[in-house]
Amino acid sequence: MSTHTHTPSRLDKAVDRLMMFDSVVYGDERQRRITLEGCSFGWIVGSYVAMLAGVLAAAAGAVGASIGFFAVSFVTSMSAAWYAKRRRVDFTVLAMRDRSLARRVQAVTWFIVAAWCGALAYYAFTGHPLVALGRWFDADISRSALGGMAMGGLIGGVIGGIVQTVRGERSAAAKEDALEPDDEF
Repeated sequence: MSTHTHTPSRLDKAVDRLMMFDSVVYGDERQRRITLEGCSFGWIVGSYVAMLAGVLAAAAGAVGASIGFFAVSFVTSMSAAWYAKRRRVDFTVLAMRDRSLARRVQAVTWFIVAAWCGALAYYAFTGHPLVALGRWFDADISRSALGGMAMGGLIGGVIGGIVQTVRGERSAAAKEDALEPDDEF
């Protein structure tokens, strides 16, 4: 066990000021837990809504808006994972405790990403969106660049998803092995 104490960095202090966990607005421990559960629920719903809005925007040919919606989902997810990791909690390891649930969540997420890339690719290769909503939604990006982005996103997403799944399962297995009692002295 390490006796090293963690000295908060400027970033840690800034995050603590932003989060205000010492504030009385969180109430007692039960209220704090429920508030944080509600925030987690809102984060998850918001992430999926942002991704679905990104798919709908891509289907309408609003490329910039669709990228913005996916960026919102990505930034909120990565911020939460970053914050937890700084506090020595690994989301991937926690998720792999229930591997079937983790796989279902990954499948839904990758299905949404594939639909997004598919809508962008359709627009790039046909020159018109899946759902025509008028010139107001048309993108100013070239179709060849958009096609490259869609294909690159899909291929990169598949490769990244495979790598993340393998890393997560290996990490979870290693943590489980570390938690197993050692009968040998």
